[in-house]
Amino acid sequence: MRCIKMKRKTLTVISLAIGFAISAVILSGCKSKSGTFGQAITDKTITPIRSIVMKPADYSDKTITIEGKIIRECPAGGWFDLQQDSAVLYVDLHPTGFAIPQKVGSIVTAQGTLKIQESGPVLIGSGVEIK
Repeated sequence: MRCIKMKRKTLTVISLAIGFAISAVILSGCKSKSGTFGQAITDKTITPIRSIVMKPADYSDKTITIEGKIIRECPAGGWFDLQQDSAVLYVDLHPTGFAIPQKVGSIVTAQGTLKIQESGPVLIGSGVEIK
């Protein structure tokens, strides 16, 4: 009888340990993900978004680095609107094949090539650093 009680107690402890381990794995996936996505940011010189919006032709087909706050983001993380002061620039990650986690409200640095489209200037992002 005593052996059966010890086995039950051991099984209970093992079950609890497994439950805690599974919970830890699940919760670790919910942590804030900061870091670099896509390619590393190689040029730390920040171009003001206002300058790009005012004179996009000056930056067309050039690699630039911008910084600001994400104010709107694709649910899958493939594009976002980046705001610096009152200026906003659309950043598209789809052409370069990577995405970022949901980070609306976060400050990020993005690097890529500026393209002028019918809708206006778009940064084709090659790398994003979430702070």
